[in-house]
Amino acid sequence: MDTKNIYFISTVLPNPALTAANISHLSGLFNPTAVNAITTQNNATQYDVAFDVSVAASFAAGISPFDDFGTVAKEVKDLSGVADIFVGLKLAAGTGTIVFEVEDSLGGKSIVKLNGVSTTEQFYGIALASLVGNVDLTKVTNINFTVISENVTTKVGTLSVRLGDHAF
Repeated sequence: MDTKNIYFISTVLPNPALTAANISHLSGLFNPTAVNAITTQNNATQYDVAFDVSVAASFAAGISPFDDFGTVAKEVKDLSGVADIFVGLKLAAGTGTIVFEVEDSLGGKSIVKLNGVSTTEQFYGIALASLVGNVDLTKVTNINFTVISENVTTKVGTLSVRLGDHAF
C-alpha cells in the first residue's frame, strides 16, 4: 500500500504509576536551550520553556542537548541500548499535546506525541521503538519537546520539563 508519505504518529498517554523518581537520568546532557522560546533551568532535572505560539502554525521547543553548541564538532550520545525514556511534563495553564522528538547528527528525526499534558505534572514512558521517523539512535544530538499552536489550549505559557541530568 502506498501511503503517499503520510505516516501514523504514535501517541503516549501519561502513566499514573510513574513519579519523579522514575525520570530518565542520561549522562552527557548540556544545559537546556530553546527555539522560539526562553528556557529557565531550575535544577539538573527540571527546566521551564516559556512559549508564545499565538500565531497559527507556530511552534516553540525546549531542547535537551547532548551537543555542545559552542563547538564546531557535533557531540552525540548513543541511546541504542536505551529501551524507554521517562519524562515529566506540566503546562502552567491549559492542556495539550507535546511532540517528543529525538534528533541525530545526520539530520534524522523521530517523534511521538505526548497526549494529556495538563497543569498537574504527569509522567510518560516513551518506548524508543515507538518513535516514527529515521533517527540514528547511535548518534543522538538532542531530545526536543515541541509546543505547536494547534496542539495547546493556552497559546502563551510555560511548559515544565523533567528529564535528567543536565549540566547545572
